[in-house]
Amino acid sequence: MLAFAGTKGQSLAVLLSMLEPAVREDLAGEHERLQDDLALLAWLMEAAPESPDVAALADSLVRRMREHVSRDSRLLDRAARLNAALTFPR
Repeated sequence: MLAFAGTKGQSLAVLLSMLEPAVREDLAGEHERLQDDLALLAWLMEAAPESPDVAALADSLVRRMREHVSRDSRLLDRAARLNAALTFPR
């Protein structure tokens, strides 16, 4: 999922360009926060694997990633339908 997120902007540039700039900025900010938290989790697992913070952060990341993927899917589906309507008008 992270590999896809890293290339999503390139592979889906046409669809992403159809979203409002504020929405694109929000998605980019969310990706940055997820990457930061993943880096923190990796460090925490190396430095203090027995810490209760490891499980709490991992659970939070799983929940946030699921929400993010669900929201991305809805936004990109809407952009794809708009693109199809503009490309193939009735």
